[in-house]
This record gives sequence, structure tokens and C-alpha cells, in this order.
Amino acid sequence: ISSLVSDGSSTLTVQYEHCPSQSPEDNHVWLMVLAYTSEPCAQVLDLGPDTTLCGGEQLVLSSSALEGDPVWQDGSTDNTYTVTSSGTYYVTVSNGTCLWTDTVEVTVTQPPRFDLGPDITLCPGGSTVLDATDQPTSTYLWSDGSTASQLPVDTAGNFWVIVSTGTCSAADSVTIQVDSC
Repeated sequence: ISSLVSDGSSTLTVQYEHCPSQSPEDNHVWLMVLAYTSEPCAQVLDLGPDTTLCGGEQLVLSSSALEGDPVWQDGSTDNTYTVTSSGTYYVTVSNGTCLWTDTVEVTVTQPPRFDLGPDITLCPGGSTVLDATDQPTSTYLWSDGSTASQLPVDTAGNFWVIVSTGTCSAADSVTIQVDSC
């Protein structure tokens, strides 16, 4: 193709002669257009955006979009690299002609840690406070739709809460019974 468009033009003109049978089936022109670059090193290595993982999650980084020999920050040479902890991760890929490098920052945060405790039995007229307090930046969603870190309870039922901190969430539930004391 570079010989057809040697001047760097982005236009290619095709001429053809109509088939003499004048049949409608003869009025087809098949043209294949290929997109290409004459610069072999113009490809881009992209490990993705900086990201935050929840503890226990993993992120698989890949350099396989490019043909070449990858070398990761720790010297490993696989096409993929599995991330499970916070840090700066980078890869350099070389094919003998071109050299590509990309870096991604990964932050791992721990999931919320709280415990509503064992199931509870209340005496008639009794009450308790369920406490899911985790960190100052945590958000809360209780089974009744409330969003405080604590939930006062004076009725029987199953109560649950979802606590979120950053991208991490954890849930717990407790059953409360009312029994004659």
C-alpha cells in the first residue's frame, strides 16, 4: 500500500471498466481498504488508569497488545502481571526496534471491619443499639434505609447493614427477638 500512497496522501482512487455483459450482477466492485501506519513504533502501550482495589481483589495488567519482550518493574517477563498490593507498577516492552513504557499506580484499601455481634433477645419494652462504626470516612446503609453508623432497635426482626469505605463494602446482619422475661 505504501507504494500506492507513497506521497503520504490519504486518498486512493480506483478505476474500473464495466463488464461487457451488462448484467446487474456484473456491477460490483470489491475494494478492501487497510488502515495502517508507516511508523512501526506508533502503537501505544496502555496499562489503564490508576486504580484502587479492595483488599483481597486483584488486578491483572497486560502488555500483550504489543508484540515484543516485556520486562516488569520486578524483572519478570510474562505478558501479564497480577497486582494484589499497593504500589507503582510499570512495564517496558521492546521488539528490537521500538521501546514502549507505561506505568500505573495501584492503591489497595482494606474492607470495613465491624461486627454486629450475635443474635439478640430483648425483653418486652427493651431496646438495644446496633453499632457498625468503622472509620470516619465510612458510609452506612441499614435495612430500614437509615444511614447513621448506629441503629436503635426496639422491635423484633432481621436487621442488616452495608458499610462502605472507598471502593470496599462489607455487610453483616443480626436477628432480634422479643421474648417474655
